[in-house]
Amino acid sequence: MNITGMKFCERCRKKEADVVLSTVRFCEPCFIEYFERQVQRAIDGEKLGAEMFSRDSRILMAVSGGKDSMTLWNVLNDLGYETCGLHIDLNIDEYSEVSRRVVENFAASKSLDLIVVDLRKEYGKSLMELAMRDACSACGLVKRYLMNKVAYEKGFSVLATGHTLDDECVTLLGNLTRWNLEFLQRQYPILESTHPKLVRKVKPLFRISDEETAAYARIKRLEFVREKCPLASGATSLSYKKVLNELEQRHPSLKKAFYLGFLKNKSLFGKEENFELKTCESCGMPTANVGLCAFCKLLERPKRRHDEKSKVKPLSI
Repeated sequence: MNITGMKFCERCRKKEADVVLSTVRFCEPCFIEYFERQVQRAIDGEKLGAEMFSRDSRILMAVSGGKDSMTLWNVLNDLGYETCGLHIDLNIDEYSEVSRRVVENFAASKSLDLIVVDLRKEYGKSLMELAMRDACSACGLVKRYLMNKVAYEKGFSVLATGHTLDDECVTLLGNLTRWNLEFLQRQYPILESTHPKLVRKVKPLFRISDEETAAYARIKRLEFVREKCPLASGATSLSYKKVLNELEQRHPSLKKAFYLGFLKNKSLFGKEENFELKTCESCGMPTANVGLCAFCKLLERPKRRHDEKSKVKPLSI
């Protein structure tokens, strides 16, 4: 066999490299072994001071239908953890229909439990009907609220999300450019519960790049939604991601050094302030606000505006 010019896996040095990343080459078996090991290191809490969850934990896995969340759900299942998927149908036209179908098909193929929350059926409005101006902010608010609410009410011990190294770098860069110390103090792969109704949140993919999740999804032949959310166009996070990708091309491993360096030196940004969370007067879930939580205010806002319009008297001519 002519092996001139053939590039071998840098791990086993026996098979031809099928996965070529910006910094290393793998054959497919070695890449999957590497990928699972990185996720397991995150779960075990290596250099974090605490493990994310144990084999006995009941894990609620937030799945949007995108590459990263589908990858995490698959790898947790392959590693033998007990998971139940949670999909939030935001009723964003065809995009939400396709996303929901992808998640339901995966759950059925693996015989995994799945909880679906349909925003319009549960609360009478789609995301676009709830959002007044910034749909992305409203989306984040709705997802955070519903993920925690379902996790708490269904008795899960931990909520896992598919945030990758790239996502964490984008968030970190955004917080640094605005010097949001409160968010910098709170950004971490493990967010502990600070209220009886607040479930612990973890990000097992914080060591994994988007490039790596794409390779994993390809090898495992995972179905996922390839289109970007139609509401995300023009989001500031996309600009940050573009800048970081350009820097990574010039300086491989910069993203990992950036984020892991932040975790190592997180104390420089001060200690997170301990403030007592309150309880929403309407839904009973935890909130930083007095009275209604942000989600309940979002539900009430369109109604209030409609009520105010209905009270306006016609002008006399």
